[in-house]
Amino acid sequence: MPSALLDNDGGITEEVMAKHGNSGQPESQQVRKRAQACVVEVLAGLQASPALVPASEAITRVSQALLKGPENAARAAAAASNKQRSAAEERIAAAVSDALHLIGGLKMAAPLMAAPSVSVVVDLLFQLYPLKQPLLSRHATEALAALCESQASHVSPNTLAQILMVVIDAGDALWVRKDPDGILALTRLLEAGFLRLAEADPGLCAARLPRAFHALTPQLVAVLAALTEVIHAQGLPLTPTSFFAATMSALEKPDTRNSSLVVQAMCHLLSMVLPRVQQGVLRAKFVGATSLLASLLEEHRQQAPAAALIVLPIIIHRLLLLL
Repeated sequence: MPSALLDNDGGITEEVMAKHGNSGQPESQQVRKRAQACVVEVLAGLQASPALVPASEAITRVSQALLKGPENAARAAAAASNKQRSAAEERIAAAVSDALHLIGGLKMAAPLMAAPSVSVVVDLLFQLYPLKQPLLSRHATEALAALCESQASHVSPNTLAQILMVVIDAGDALWVRKDPDGILALTRLLEAGFLRLAEADPGLCAARLPRAFHALTPQLVAVLAALTEVIHAQGLPLTPTSFFAATMSALEKPDTRNSSLVVQAMCHLLSMVLPRVQQGVLRAKFVGATSLLASLLEEHRQQAPAAALIVLPIIIHRLLLLL
């Protein structure tokens, strides 16, 4: 009999995750932050030393033990009886907590680890995705993105290409439309990863780009689907005004603004819905909207000229015409 702690797809239920969210003492958090800072400091000091390899391997061993914890606990829970529910729930919560704390440290430490250990950590992070928990998946994605973004990381071009292809080919198994934050994190990962791969190995990057363009089209559509879910969650009708409000709200978030790909997708959406937004709403939001769009124009002038120099000015112009 499947455990009540698992959903129909074998993932850990939100009930367990909610219990994890209430755990942790401020004192423990401070100790963890100091410990993570010490590990990062040690790795930074070993960058030119042969000792970096054994130091990285030590972190890998800890990662192998803790990052496999949620999956092992979930499997044990599936075989547990109803009488063992409480104990199984505690073990899952503890395993999730340990994994999340470790991932928080890996976001800073992984870019400084030796290349062989980086490959192992990448595989371990990918193994968290089948658990289908937005919190674990999002933090794993953020750790992979940090690895891709860091110019100091020892990730090899082949490992980098592997990360990108796994994310691109995952489809609905990873690009969960009901998790807008997760979609933004994945989009940022791909953007940072391809930029880094283009610098490290232009040929390998060029070979992967056609496949990426083909696969990314439905993922950009997922941005629209994610906004739709946000509107549904707020109990609002699917009207142009609702999409305008949801898009502007999303563009205010740092996670959204940091991704040129997401900004472009949302700007195209804005250009389509603006003519259908109620005029009273546009008048009320004009100052805030134009200020936000102008700041995006400046931020993405160099990163995404197509969005910065074409789409955004068109949107601002349409706002002026519709008033």
